Amino acid sequence: MKLRTLSAEIGMSYWTLWEWFRAERRQQQPGKRREPRATMVPVHIVPARPAPRSMLTIHGPCGIRIEGDVDTIAALVRSLA
Repeated sequence: MKLRTLSAEIGMSYWTLWEWFRAERRQQQPGKRREPRATMVPVHIVPARPAPRSMLTIHGPCGIRIEGDVDTIAALVRSLA
């Protein structure tokens, strides 16, 4: 199966999968073994709470999440521009 087909089928970015496969190939090459840069850490999953109606949640690329009211989010966006 081609990597593009696989990424579309599982709903994951092509480039994320490509980097994983590339890192795995590097690990298998003699003399190029590297320690992983990050480690897995346990997480605690809590039930979702309904947000007040005046609250917004914006989901962006790479897991970015912004929560707040319209004025706060607008001020944040203006400060980043």
